[in-house]
Amino acid sequence: VGEAIAASSVPRDEIFLQTKLMPRYLGYESTKKAIQRSLDNLKVDYLDSLLIHFPHCHHCQTPPEGTWMDSWRAMEEAHSDNRIKAIGVSNFGVHL
Repeated sequence: VGEAIAASSVPRDEIFLQTKLMPRYLGYESTKKAIQRSLDNLKVDYLDSLLIHFPHCHHCQTPPEGTWMDSWRAMEEAHSDNRIKAIGVSNFGVHL
């Protein structure tokens, strides 16, 4: 995707990039690294949207570093730094 964006004549501000944080990356430091990895892989300076994919890691062989709340804090920082324009969640039940 990053190569296609770079090769495209479409201005970056006309492309909406959304990605999800996989549950294995839950946790403050893991999320910070995942955000930077996404930016690097996509060859962009910011993401339009980042969602926490699931609140728990049901199929992880090793437990994640932290919780979705730790990830949210890292996402808030990236939002404040203008590296992510919007943050949110998906697949969260109303019980949370």
